[in-house]
Amino acid sequence: MNHILTFPSKTHSAFKDLSTGAVAGLAGGLVYGLLLGMAGLLPGIGMLIGQDNALAGFTIHMGISGLIGMVYGLIAKRLPLRLSTAFFAGLVYGIAWWVLAELILMPLLLGAPQVLSGIGLPQIFTLIGRVFYGEITVMAFTIISANMRVVVRPCCTREEIYTLPNQTQIVDEKTHIEF
Repeated sequence: MNHILTFPSKTHSAFKDLSTGAVAGLAGGLVYGLLLGMAGLLPGIGMLIGQDNALAGFTIHMGISGLIGMVYGLIAKRLPLRLSTAFFAGLVYGIAWWVLAELILMPLLLGAPQVLSGIGLPQIFTLIGRVFYGEITVMAFTIISANMRVVVRPCCTREEIYTLPNQTQIVDEKTHIEF
């Protein structure tokens, strides 16, 4: 009988959380980046480095998406990884980054603090985009992480121990763990 553990194994590391988060963030960022591109907002992101063009904006956007995904990767290890809770987590994560990035950081970095005082159509559009980003990032992280769970199985005879996969830890003669 297999038992799936929901707790990280001893070999679980922050690197796994960061790398899984980065991949998930890039998935969410790709969708959000396409929305930003269709709305013509990517050149504005490019202005963070003084480049008023969509390619620079998309490159910066994807880099930031990966970093924000890494932040989620570090947070997510403290959350239950279930698809049933991922929808809510994605909504909250997307809205949180919308407030932080779109309403606070971007206006300040671009020298337009007056944007903080008003919410109009561009901000509503970016709210929808950030919610898409959050949902896709959290779902991708949850699905990728589900494939990295630890499986505990009844073990084998001493002779069979030598034929186990490389990433197997023998707990005792009756149990082994596959990572």
